[in-house]
Amino acid sequence: MPYNYFHGVSVWALSSIFLVGAAAAQDPPNGATLPSEPPNPAVIAIQQSNPNTPADIAQAAKIMMNLGRDDLAKQYIQQLLQRNLSTKTLAALHRRFGAGLFIRMGLEAELDPEGAQLADVVLEAAQRHARDPERIQDLISALLDPSPETRLLAANDLREAGTAAINPLLRILADPRQAHHHSAARRAISSLGATAVNPLIGVMETSDTALRAIVIRSLGDLGDRRAISYLLGPALATDIDLKVQAAARQALVKIVGLLPKRWEAERLLARRLRRERSDAIPASANAENRVERWHWNDASDELSVEKLDRRLAASFEVARIARDLWELFPSRAEYRRTYLASQLAAAKMRGGLDQPLAEEALQLGTTAGVSDIEAVLEESLRADAVAPAIAAIEILGRIGSEDLLRSATAGPRPLASALKHHNRRVRFGAAAALMHIDPVNPFPGSSWLIETLAHLSRASGYRRALVVFPRYKRGSDIAGMLEHYGFAVDLVTNGRQLFRHAVQSSDYQILLVSDATIGPSASELIQSLRHEPSTATLPVGLLARLGNLEHVRAVATEDPLTIGFTEPYALDTMQSYIQRLLSLSPRDFIPVEERMMHAQQSLAWLTHIVAHRARYGFYDVLCWQAQIEQALEVPELAAKAAHLLGLLGSPASQRALVGMASQRARPLEERRSAAEALRAAVGQHGILLTTDEILLQYDRYNQSRDLDKETQKVLGSILDTLEFRHRAKRES
Repeated sequence: MPYNYFHGVSVWALSSIFLVGAAAAQDPPNGATLPSEPPNPAVIAIQQSNPNTPADIAQAAKIMMNLGRDDLAKQYIQQLLQRNLSTKTLAALHRRFGAGLFIRMGLEAELDPEGAQLADVVLEAAQRHARDPERIQDLISALLDPSPETRLLAANDLREAGTAAINPLLRILADPRQAHHHSAARRAISSLGATAVNPLIGVMETSDTALRAIVIRSLGDLGDRRAISYLLGPALATDIDLKVQAAARQALVKIVGLLPKRWEAERLLARRLRRERSDAIPASANAENRVERWHWNDASDELSVEKLDRRLAASFEVARIARDLWELFPSRAEYRRTYLASQLAAAKMRGGLDQPLAEEALQLGTTAGVSDIEAVLEESLRADAVAPAIAAIEILGRIGSEDLLRSATAGPRPLASALKHHNRRVRFGAAAALMHIDPVNPFPGSSWLIETLAHLSRASGYRRALVVFPRYKRGSDIAGMLEHYGFAVDLVTNGRQLFRHAVQSSDYQILLVSDATIGPSASELIQSLRHEPSTATLPVGLLARLGNLEHVRAVATEDPLTIGFTEPYALDTMQSYIQRLLSLSPRDFIPVEERMMHAQQSLAWLTHIVAHRARYGFYDVLCWQAQIEQALEVPELAAKAAHLLGLLGSPASQRALVGMASQRARPLEERRSAAEALRAAVGQHGILLTTDEILLQYDRYNQSRDLDKETQKVLGSILDTLEFRHRAKRES
């Protein structure tokens, strides 16, 4: 047997010394006196050998760790760190001793901090070296070496590179000028095993049919069953490149042992489609619920990977499966529409639910036409699929006409029905689409447009919460905790007040309800809230009295947006409640800034409708005046709301404008805007205030002699408006 010497001391000699030392270190018999421990010959031998090369020093550290001399092992580790070894040298240490030794160094507390530091640099260097592009290119060149031994070593080293080796190998396969190297590149990809499956599946989206056929053959070589559902479409569809189809059929036979029939393929793909649409968390998702998705870029011959939210990744997968089903059964409209919906969903989710749809997706929808997009919207609303619904609404707003709103029955069409959806973005999108289509005749659901705009116009500009607690003092304590975390809180004491507040506002983000609330039971109250669009997705926290938590949690299990809590008495407890409630429905969470944008735009649309009464006479805005008046209390909305109320021309609107202009605590600009709106209202509709209300304005002006001049000017302008109109009427 050959010897491996370590500076003059054979491994076998060191092993013998180690055994002798281990035997000498055994515990003495009971009652015997423990003699002082003699020097360990193995330790002495290692120290006297004076290891100098990085490999010898690492070997010395390893032996010292095995001998239980972590103090000496730590010294050798320090020597390695002090040398600032190159990536190549560190990678060589990893190759020689394996990852296990360095992981062990990083875990043993006695070696801290040097052990962990060395482990980090070695493992990082090994990975960097294995994935170094120049090294990978050299290994790929070695695959073509005449020597079988060189080719075998290169293939083994490429396996260490993992997915980093796939891109350069695919570039060879994508280059017809390197056809004589394709066989070697395919063998190298096959040697990567399961690591190569998902990247190759990503390359199957290429428009290069020759590359697609090669990749499919490589998937067949790997024999991984994950590839089956990706091969069924290419193997069995009719309108497909013959080389691609032949490769897919051969690959399926290799993996499955036979070629499935079309009905079998449909059943398998339909099952996969249901699973991807089920919102289940895939096994491949990481701790942040993100999934890797690989892409091949034909222009750059480049494979890339990105980590996507699992729902976005699922939408891409649904689109692929639906496309394959559509190619297998081109006459089946449901597969075409499923493909269309999933493509729109992916585009909307990638760009952001609050952002305009990407031009490519708009073009896809335009090409599909109004009928298919309306069908996508109808199915999305039925399935409560928010992303494709918003996308379909946006497209219909661009390509639809008033015909899209007419109905052969009394019921509304899908676009009008979207005004009643629980999701705020869906409702706002539907309103935007209708304003763009600009109908001039009543249609089923037309009253919902004004209701939606009036409701959306109520934004406070800050986070709001609603608390119901029968004891006002205790409710105030809970409200104070919410205010500490930035919420403006409305506090009520019974269920009827709660329901009235909740349905009148679209601005609440959470609702806290005491289980002692008088009125409808908690279960009945929650059910009622879920039937209103503005509260259908409002997270509810049921607060349990002492000893009642089990019952409250049982009630909460009946509703997915409700959680049962004990009453909070500490700020950190309230913070955890807020976080849990807001996480219940992340897709329905609308930031304050977006709510404000919705409100401002809604007021602008209402103003347009009121300003053109002759054109839009079928809309009744006046009945929503009370909601519009509440926007006067929000600084960002006050001027727009004042202008709208001035156009409405009702006694109540003139009264609200006079009151706003006369409030000294308000900013000057808001008071001026109210005065200007009153002037417009009186000019168009005359004075609609009572005599007592007019006299009150004279009193306010007379009492302003000690106030600032700007306030006097505003109050004076109100009287000017009233007097001018009165004189004009008398003179006529």
